[in-house]
Amino acid sequence: GCIYLDIDRRYFNDSAAFAYINIYPGYQKLCGEEALEYARFRYEDTDLVRSARQQEVLREAKQQIGTGQLFKDRDKLIRIFGRYTTSDEALKSRRGILRLLTLAVYSVDQPLREVHFEGEITEGDVGAGLPSYVTASNASVKALSAQFLGVEETEGPRGDGGARRPRKAGGGGDPDGGLFKDPGSGKDLAVRTIQKAKRKDAGRLPIYYPTVFLKGAFADQATRNYRIKTPEGKVERAYRMPVRGPVFGDYYGIQGTTWKSPPILASDNAEERTQGGRTFELHYDGDRVRLVAWRTSKAVYWVSNTLRQTLTEKQMLAIARSTRLP
Repeated sequence: GCIYLDIDRRYFNDSAAFAYINIYPGYQKLCGEEALEYARFRYEDTDLVRSARQQEVLREAKQQIGTGQLFKDRDKLIRIFGRYTTSDEALKSRRGILRLLTLAVYSVDQPLREVHFEGEITEGDVGAGLPSYVTASNASVKALSAQFLGVEETEGPRGDGGARRPRKAGGGGDPDGGLFKDPGSGKDLAVRTIQKAKRKDAGRLPIYYPTVFLKGAFADQATRNYRIKTPEGKVERAYRMPVRGPVFGDYYGIQGTTWKSPPILASDNAEERTQGGRTFELHYDGDRVRLVAWRTSKAVYWVSNTLRQTLTEKQMLAIARSTRLP
């Protein structure tokens, strides 16, 4: 099957040490093996970012596939499950697998919740054949179990130990909110993006660019101006401006497309904010803002958070509010 995914950066590897992959940044449709390569990518990355990427794939698959498709393809799913998994006796029968499928169906409309496992990694010894383990105290396991069973989500960015504690009033802090103004770099991004458009597409998709950036971040060279095909077969124009964050593996970005109803914006938990005469849609993932979108008569645009959702709501809104046309 295929799903539409918001790809944060260029993913490429052609060495024998890792699986081959060649996926460009931008909102696009990935199918079968290509989607699996994206989810499993581990070259030039961290386990935390990879885990966040896999959660992103699961969320989009859950939203876009739906219960009807799962039931329609249940026999095929049962065959695939039996071929590629090992399990206990409870899942070696058709009845057991159907029960698992039923659980998946009833989970489709439920939100994803992340519970951070807090443990310590022990160092192994490869030469002595001693493996490395993740250990946790009984008290920690009990607390996490209660949080998991109570469907209580861990606050803060994915892969983080928890929410960052806010600074007390008068205790200093960052007066710029962790951002800096750089309209020149933003305009350079826009120029590169426009130059990559096909001649017949020039001017059909207005290019918004950011004039505010996260401190320590810099504009990625791999801007992209491309086309995307909708499920109905219509070809729409799109562009992507990736921005590399200050932490290894973190990228946020600016996306625009003439496709006015992409699945990524079909959210029931979006919240509208009007600032500076513009209306923004805030799409959440738990307590974090996943993306901030705005619409015009010609297209829709959004600022995508990093896969680990490290940018705060204020930062996301500030970046979106700073965008302008060349």
